[in-house]
Amino acid sequence: MTSITLPFLIEAMAARAWLLVARQRGFQNLILECDSLQIMAALWDTSPFLSEVGNVVENSCVLMALIPGASYTHVCRQANGIAHRLAHATLRADSSCYWFEEPPDLILDLLFEESGL
Repeated sequence: MTSITLPFLIEAMAARAWLLVARQRGFQNLILECDSLQIMAALWDTSPFLSEVGNVVENSCVLMALIPGASYTHVCRQANGIAHRLAHATLRADSSCYWFEEPPDLILDLLFEESGL
């Protein structure tokens, strides 16, 4: 039996939360980028995932199927700087926040850097 780590569970829950928001807002043709090979393997595997995180992964697969044009891909950790910074900011936050128009200030420098401008 495979041991499930807390970071793996948190990453799986974050992916599911993002997919739920995307579904509720009617997003289409989106790509879930993840730097966790464990999450990607769990999403690609069609057999039952019997663990604490199995339900979360199964929910994510169902949500992906309900979003037209949705797909997922693995990215290296270095390419995921924005998600990393947002995750760390979330640990320090005392409330939830969403944005859909203007990005939060804490990632503007990374967005500029990644845009190549």
